[in-house]
Amino acid sequence: MALFLVGLMMFFMMLFDGVLGFAVPILIMKAGISTSMLGLIFGFSSLIGEVFDYYLSSFVRSVNFRRMFL
Repeated sequence: MALFLVGLMMFFMMLFDGVLGFAVPILIMKAGISTSMLGLIFGFSSLIGEVFDYYLSSFVRSVNFRRMFL
């Protein structure tokens, strides 16, 4: 049951990420921002995500999926 709930939560998180990855570039382009700036926004977002993952893994040593998602 717990694995099902985690899977369901991951599904909705991935669905949200996919919709955001599709809709945000369209909205940014409609606002008149260039494609170069769009690339910088997404690149910076990925860089911040990598830094956060690195620091989180160094601070939290033993995490199971229940503690991580709850």
